[in-house]
Amino acid sequence: MIDILSSLVTGVVSGIISGLYTAIIGAKYTAFQESKREILKVLRSIHWDEKYIQGHEEKELNRIWLVTRDLLTMKQKEAARLVINQYDILLKDIQEKSDKNIRSLQIISDFQDMVGKLKMNKFELFKFW
Repeated sequence: MIDILSSLVTGVVSGIISGLYTAIIGAKYTAFQESKREILKVLRSIHWDEKYIQGHEEKELNRIWLVTRDLLTMKQKEAARLVINQYDILLKDIQEKSDKNIRSLQIISDFQDMVGKLKMNKFELFKFW
């Protein structure tokens, strides 16, 4: 009887622990994917017509910078570094050509491709602490 009870308690406790661990992994993965979606949403809100950008909101572009802080909080340093580098290229292009209103569609396209291909650091994903 004691063997059955101890097996039952062990099974319940291990089930709870594995369920919590799975939930943590799911939450981390979802947060990373949401960060990627947020960046893409900002990039897609830039109004452009062929090679000319019709308009953008500075505060909207700053959301990309805020998302990189979220990535760093999640310890996704490589993903954050890639986003920051591409963000800097975009901002530099906007600042250099602000008087002409000509923007490189290629920069925005490359940025979107890069965000779509961002990989999560698996070690940080599965790390429990």
